[in-house]
Amino acid sequence: MKEVDPSSAEINRDALFPRVNNLEWVRLIFALQVVITHTLNHLDPSLSIPACIANFPGVPAFFFVSGFLIYASYLNAPGTRFLENRFLRLFPALFVVTLGGVVIIFMALGWDIFWIITLFSLFGLCLKLLLDKPIIQSCFAQSV
Repeated sequence: MKEVDPSSAEINRDALFPRVNNLEWVRLIFALQVVITHTLNHLDPSLSIPACIANFPGVPAFFFVSGFLIYASYLNAPGTRFLENRFLRLFPALFVVTLGGVVIIFMALGWDIFWIITLFSLFGLCLKLLLDKPIIQSCFAQSV
């Protein structure tokens, strides 16, 4: 039997893993199971959730399918193109969430505390870069 190299140009990438599939829907079902179970437990812990929903391993199944889809994405665009695609997919959301967190800290604690936290964080980053050691480990390291 002939081995197929996924990085070779002469193979059909759709034959490896088709882009059109129903795994996103399966992942949605797993995510909804987790949301429903947690919501019902938090709203009314005395509520009886059916065993087929409560005992289903939604989180491991979600991560299993997600890992499979990420690998399939790598097969469709290997190498640096895969890394570029992942970066462009994840970084905008990370930027928005970080900016939102900064705004929430500013609104909750005020401008003075915001600057104190920012300066402390920058000071810690400078120490980390200058000492080339993790700050927490260097603070709690025992002297010999």
